[in-house]
Amino acid sequence: MTTERPSSGTPLRIAVVHNLDFSEDEEDDPSSGGKANAEIVEVAACVAQALRAAGHRPLTLTVRDSLDGLIPALRASRVDVVFNLVESLGGESRREPELPEALTRAGIPYTGNSATALTRSFDKRQVREALAAHRIPIAPGCVVSTEAELERVAAAGLRYPLFVKPALTDGSIGVSQASRVASLGELRAQLEALWAALGGPALVEEYLPGPEINVAIFPDGEGRTRLVPTLIDFSDNPADCHPIVTYACKWEEASPEYFARTVPLGDRVPDATRRNALRAAEAAFHVIGGDSYGRVDLRLDGAGRPCVMDLNPNPDLHPDAGFVLALRGIDVPYVHLIDTLIRRALTRSRPHASTAPRSRPRAARCALAVG
Repeated sequence: MTTERPSSGTPLRIAVVHNLDFSEDEEDDPSSGGKANAEIVEVAACVAQALRAAGHRPLTLTVRDSLDGLIPALRASRVDVVFNLVESLGGESRREPELPEALTRAGIPYTGNSATALTRSFDKRQVREALAAHRIPIAPGCVVSTEAELERVAAAGLRYPLFVKPALTDGSIGVSQASRVASLGELRAQLEALWAALGGPALVEEYLPGPEINVAIFPDGEGRTRLVPTLIDFSDNPADCHPIVTYACKWEEASPEYFARTVPLGDRVPDATRRNALRAAEAAFHVIGGDSYGRVDLRLDGAGRPCVMDLNPNPDLHPDAGFVLALRGIDVPYVHLIDTLIRRALTRSRPHASTAPRSRPRAARCALAVG
C-alpha cells in the first residue's frame, strides 16, 4: 500500500478533529441523538489507530461551540492534513460545514466532502427539490411544519401508509416504529410528537415497501470511484417490527430492532434493479456536489423502482458502521480505507486537481468500477 508523503519522506502529521459539543447526560436521550454523538469519540480513536498503523503521526483535537483557535493550533502543530470528523458545533448539525469552509480558506487539506456538499445535504426539503429537478426517483411526499399544513398531505394525493421523519436531522434521530403511519390520526400524533421533541419541519412521504439498499461511494485513490451496494437485512428483527432503520436500530443495543444487519446486495434484486440503484445513487451524490466518500440510501417502491431516501456525505466511519462493512465486503481493510481518504485529501488540494463534479463521462467510469 503506497501513501503520499511530504517531500522529506517523513510520515504525515495528521490532525484528527472531532466535535465534543455534547454531555454525558445526553447519551440516553434519543431526541438529542446522544448515542450517535458519543460514538464520535470512539470513531476518532479508531481513525487515529488506523493512521498510526499506516505509518502516519496523528494527533487529536476537539472543538465545541466554535472553531476559535483551531487554525492557529493546526499551523503551530505543522499539520499536513486534517481528518475531519466534525458533525456539529454548539450542538447544531447545520454548522457541520464550518470546518471544511475554514480549512479551505486556510489552505489546509482535509478529508471528506466540501462545505457545499454538506450544506446541500443537510436540509432534506432542499434535497428532495434538487433530486426531483434532476428527475432522480424519490417517494411522493410533502413538507409539513404546522398542524394547519396537514391539508398538504391530502392535496398531494399521498396514499397510506406514510412515513414521517424530521427534515433537519441525521443519524435516524426522530425515526421510530411510529414513523410509519396508517391513518390520519396516526399521522397527526406522530407529527405532534416530532414537533414536541425536535421542532422544525417534517417530511411526509409514501412508505416504500421494498428492500432498503445502501450504496457506499468510495474514491479508491487510483482515479476511480467505487460504488458498493449493500442491503439492510431485517430478518432477525421481531415479526411485528416494520423493516425500517430507526434510531433504536442504529444505536440502542438492548432494542430488539438492533439486530438488523448490513449484507452484500449480491443477487437479492434483479440485475436491472441493481444497475438503476447505482445510477440513482451516483446521480444524487453528484447533485449535492459530493467530491469524496459518501453513502446514499434507497428503497424500492411498489413497482420495484429504486428511490433515493437520504444522502450522507461523510458517513459514519466506525469499524462496525454500514459504510465500512460495505467496503470490507470488497476486501478494503479499515487501515487502507482511512489511508486512502488521506491520499484523496492531498490529491484534491493540489492546485491542478479539479474538485468539480463531473457529469456523464464520470458516471460511465464509475459504472465500470462497481464493487
